[in-house]
Parts: sequence; structure tokens; C-alpha cells
Amino acid sequence: MRLLREVAENTEPDAWVARIPHGDAAAFATMVDQFAGPLRRFAFRFTRSRDVAAEVVQDVFYKVWTNRAAGAVFEGRLELRAYLYRATRNTALDCVAREITRSKHRKASRADAAERVIPLHAAPADTHAELAELAETIDQVLAAMPDRRRAVCVLRWRHGLPVAEIAERLGISAKTVEIQVGRGLRQLRERIARAH
Repeated sequence: MRLLREVAENTEPDAWVARIPHGDAAAFATMVDQFAGPLRRFAFRFTRSRDVAAEVVQDVFYKVWTNRAAGAVFEGRLELRAYLYRATRNTALDCVAREITRSKHRKASRADAAERVIPLHAAPADTHAELAELAETIDQVLAAMPDRRRAVCVLRWRHGLPVAEIAERLGISAKTVEIQVGRGLRQLRERIARAH
């Protein structure tokens, strides 16, 4: 009798494992409770990110649940554990490989973009002519502006000063600076529209 009780105690903890393929939510919850923490720590060794490790483990559990009817039937907890660790390792390595590929692609894209940028001195002659024409138009619009607007726009457009600094230099409010810059831009747009 004592021997039968020991055998029953040793096999009872594994009984829930056999119920997972049959869609037993309680058995699935037991699996998650027992393995989620250790699997996240295991996945972290590959991903070096707690968030990514958590996503990896969640993905493994999701696949176990969605493929439960067609998936493997586990003899017991040790077999399930081996499967979960193998699936976690494979999923984590896939994640790392995808991130490496993405990183290489981003670097290549940035390099391509940098190669496509044409320095001003290498730009075609017609680009230089357009820039000179635009600079002349800006000078003409500035000359036609009222004094305060001209002062604000010169500090903003030519010197690149922030609104707060312009306000402080000219002794006016930041709101006034924004209004004057907005009106100056409107004047410039109208002038450019008339020219074309």
C-alpha cells in the first residue's frame, strides 16, 4: 500500500500535463505558473532584454495553446519542460537574428541615404542659380517689411535665434515674435507665388 501511495504521489504532479492538449485551461494556467519565470530568465540570456524575453515566452505559450490539438502529447512534466526550453531557445534565437538583420538593414539604409545627399558645392549649376534667386527674393521681402518685423525675421532666418532669445534681445513678448515671423513668412510666400 505504501509503495502504491509513493507511485501515485510521484505521478500525480504530472497529471495536469496530459490535459493541456485537450484544451484544459486550468492545466495551461498551471504550466504558465510553473514555467513563466524560469523561461523568461532563460530567454534573457539570449535576448539581453527583459521585455523581449517576456515576449518570447508569451509567444511560446501562445503557440502551445493554439497548436494544442495538433501538437505533441507530453508524457510528463520533464518532457514538457524540455520542450518549453527548446522552444524558448529557438524563438529567442530567431528574435536575435531578426534584430541583427534589421540593424544591418538600418545601417545600410543610412549609408545609402548619406551617399545620395549631394553637397552644395557639388550641386548642379541650376541649383546654385535657384538658391541665389531665393536669397535675393528674401532680401527684397525683408527690405519691404516694417522695421520690427524685419528685425525679428533677420534674427530668426539669418541668425537662427530661438523665439525666446529674439524676444529678450528686442524687448518684446515671445508671442509678438511668433506673430511677426508668421507674417513675414506669409509675405515671403506671397512674393514667391507672384514670381512663379
